[in-house]
Amino acid sequence: MIATACVLVAALLAATPATTDAVRWSHLDGRDSGKLASGPSSWSAESNLKRTSDLTPESWWGNDSSWNRYAYVRNNPLIFIDPDGRLQRKNNGELKEQTLGTGTATHKGSPGREYKVRVVNLFADDGTPIQASSVRPKGSDRSPGDILDAASGKKLARDTGPSNPMATNCHGTTFADGRFAIDNSQAAAILQGDGYSPVTGDVALGDVAIYREAGDIVHSARVESVNQDGTAATVTGLGGLETTTRSLPVGPGQGAAWTNPNATVEYWRQSGAK
Repeated sequence: MIATACVLVAALLAATPATTDAVRWSHLDGRDSGKLASGPSSWSAESNLKRTSDLTPESWWGNDSSWNRYAYVRNNPLIFIDPDGRLQRKNNGELKEQTLGTGTATHKGSPGREYKVRVVNLFADDGTPIQASSVRPKGSDRSPGDILDAASGKKLARDTGPSNPMATNCHGTTFADGRFAIDNSQAAAILQGDGYSPVTGDVALGDVAIYREAGDIVHSARVESVNQDGTAATVTGLGGLETTTRSLPVGPGQGAAWTNPNATVEYWRQSGAK
């Protein structure tokens, strides 16, 4: 994988959000503090089972009935489910998403090109909104998937499928089924919101490898194989503008999943995972 940070240098935040209450709560917690709203969830250490319902901001904030399971799924248990405690899903298995608008993404590995994307919120298990992007159109705006010349704005191509370099990235592959691109800036919120904790003992298959440079998250991948001594051997994921996942040595270093030898790697595991 190319040591190119999973950053979408884009006008994503400039996208015009829909004027709905759901969008408003995704930015403020109701007290004008500027902090994102989120709700608690607890686990039983003895049984390794979730003891409380997960709360979405719109259900728990200022609502005494938040613990009611119907309030938790916004009175629609046939649509909104959470079978694995990870990013929230609808009962057809697709990730729950909320379209905010459209934007233009760029990547330093593809100079001179701009990519039209749909800006969305995904949702961590605790309800924290995770901003992401998709090249798949939805609704009346059909521009997502367009690839433009940055200088002239001329449309060069159109690709709404997985071969579009902006269809997904390392974090989108690690956390969102490879169907969305997620910026480096959102990775820490996913780890916290989905109940991940640092691995202090042996690494296990499926653990998340987090790569950092100067303390900042720049890459993620999933552990694919481990050594007999409990250390990670290989990880699988995407790097740079790759569109096909690869299995590579952990590294960091030349020929590894992250080539910058000065990077650090740490491992995270979701609560309840074996």
